[in-house]
Amino acid sequence: MMPFSGPTPLPLQKPRALLLTRVDDRLSFLYLDRCAIHQSDNGTVAVIEVEDGSRSTQIPVATLTSLMLGPGTSITQQAAAHMAAAGCAATFVGGSAVRSYGAFLSPYAPADRLQRQALVSTDPDLRAEAARRMYLKRFPGTTSATFADASIEQMRGIEGLRMRAVYEQQARKHRLRAWRRNTGTQPELGPPDSVNMALNAANSALYGIVNSVVLSLGLSPGLGIIHSGNRQSFTLDIADLYKTRVTVPLAFSLKDHGDPFNAALRTLREELRLLRLLPQIVNDIDMVLGIDVADDWSVDALELWGPAGEVEATWSHAEWSL
Repeated sequence: MMPFSGPTPLPLQKPRALLLTRVDDRLSFLYLDRCAIHQSDNGTVAVIEVEDGSRSTQIPVATLTSLMLGPGTSITQQAAAHMAAAGCAATFVGGSAVRSYGAFLSPYAPADRLQRQALVSTDPDLRAEAARRMYLKRFPGTTSATFADASIEQMRGIEGLRMRAVYEQQARKHRLRAWRRNTGTQPELGPPDSVNMALNAANSALYGIVNSVVLSLGLSPGLGIIHSGNRQSFTLDIADLYKTRVTVPLAFSLKDHGDPFNAALRTLREELRLLRLLPQIVNDIDMVLGIDVADDWSVDALELWGPAGEVEATWSHAEWSL
């Protein structure tokens, strides 16, 4: 076997909680395609080939929520490990960022929210209460008494009528007489128009951002409340809270834009910063799961379960075996 002659791998240390930027204080997302990402002595770098050679750009992974990797990207093991240690999610997306194929994130996340999510998603009564809170969030100004006697099916129908009304309102506002939603997954409908293209790009970016927050909080994207049966069910649940406020108006405003895909991503990134949506996502997740106050967490938290309660797992319990 030939000896390894490449550069010496950079050492990666387990981060302390105080050194990790809180998810609600981070930047939203960065979309990259057709580049190579590697780890240098100065941090994570994206290298782009240009006519006269190559150009490199630093990626602020320590303060970034999600790095969206599009077609033509490659990433080294060291860069991926550094991103995971810094708590920056890498989301792998398809052409025009319409589809999300997967993601990875830091393993340093607490399990308290995940346990609560598992309980809510499997208890019919708690799940119905969480779904009711989500529907109320979509109707500003309403109270719990509004849907007190409504079934989940009735609330789902009301939500469908609301979404149809929002699309029709935006179409009238921007003077679009004939318009229909096209996700780009049905070729018989023809190529998507500028509104559909912008909406697909903006929604895909929104899914990536919400998915990154979900993973950052140690939650499972697949344990949904309203949605079920998909590995992104909970991500879709939370993302739906913001579409009529963020992505739908943005897409219709770009109906005459020559490059609606890139314009949607640029504008969405700026709007997320102005709206401070990341802290809102964290608060809304706690609201949906019925968590009043988010407790502080430690990357070293580990306990052993027992019927009498949980105990620390960092020392021997041999004396209790007799």
